[in-house]
Amino acid sequence: MNQVMERVEKRATIQDIARMTGVSVATVSGAFSGKRRMSAQTREAVLTKARELGFEPNPHAQRLRNGGCANTIGLLSSMDLGVASMTQSEICHRLDERGFQIDDHVLPLYVQQVDKRQTAVLRQMCRQNPQAILFSSTGLEPHAYDVLKQYVDGGGILVCWTSSRAASKNQPFRADQVLLDTAQESYLQAKYLIQLGHRNLGFFAHGDQVLSSNRYEGFERALAEANLALCPEWVWGKTGYEDAGIEHAARFMALRERPTGVCIVNDNAAAAFVHTVMRAGLRVPDDVSVIGCDDTAAARGAFVPLTTMCRPVKELSHTVVQILCDRLDGTLQGPPITREVKSQLVIRSSTSAPKSV
Repeated sequence: MNQVMERVEKRATIQDIARMTGVSVATVSGAFSGKRRMSAQTREAVLTKARELGFEPNPHAQRLRNGGCANTIGLLSSMDLGVASMTQSEICHRLDERGFQIDDHVLPLYVQQVDKRQTAVLRQMCRQNPQAILFSSTGLEPHAYDVLKQYVDGGGILVCWTSSRAASKNQPFRADQVLLDTAQESYLQAKYLIQLGHRNLGFFAHGDQVLSSNRYEGFERALAEANLALCPEWVWGKTGYEDAGIEHAARFMALRERPTGVCIVNDNAAAAFVHTVMRAGLRVPDDVSVIGCDDTAAARGAFVPLTTMCRPVKELSHTVVQILCDRLDGTLQGPPITREVKSQLVIRSSTSAPKSV
């Protein structure tokens, strides 16, 4: 009983297997890798004992003993319910098609001690010595960049995808970049509503730091070009997706004077907003026009299909992986490069000219 409890509390090691089978640690390692000569009986004895103890070799440790892995790519993921996960999934497919192994690590966001947590994740990733690291710079804290800089200084390859503002703000190391201008997305959202004849526009963002975001910058620029006043009561933010859209709708319905058109940063929130205001008796787009962002299934399959900004997920993912491959095979050499992809406006049923026009 005590031996069973001991085994539960402490995982078996390669040293345990060597001791119990009477062979060297190198022989145990060779039994798993197949790179060491030994009798079939010895190999089977080692593997049998490993199965009894529930031992599995650590692929990361094997990689480090071999000086790293020439076919493993570190992927730093920031999990969400929208386009970020779609992008990372697409990148994983492209890497898989080219035969790469993917070492995926989740980037902590919106947590306590976020800088410390992110640094720990990145250090763990770098210790596993991937051939390259792919990541989105959105949400990365300053000390996380320090870890990536050390990785590059040690000869690692970095390729990131990011917004234009994040790219200009965070350039502490050498990294190839694929840029998506999110300020331009919001600019085109607002500009289209203005072209339809709307003069009273609202902006409902994903996140709490609305006024300092590059998306708000694009919205503000479109209004300034059209000489339209910006009403502070019609600008707010909320972290989340469907829940955020419901809250946006509640705040919208409580306004004494409402905008006739609203730009909402993600499609899930926009679809929930539309559903909620329609249940309250408003008509979309007759009473309020709504533009979303990302062109997810929530936009295409909504009860009122959403006009939205279509993010080029496939093009972005292909570009990231192609830059990676060009770096690895030597086709691309020299200083970091920057490529840009552009979102496109997709017009559907959630927008129209305001009733007064």
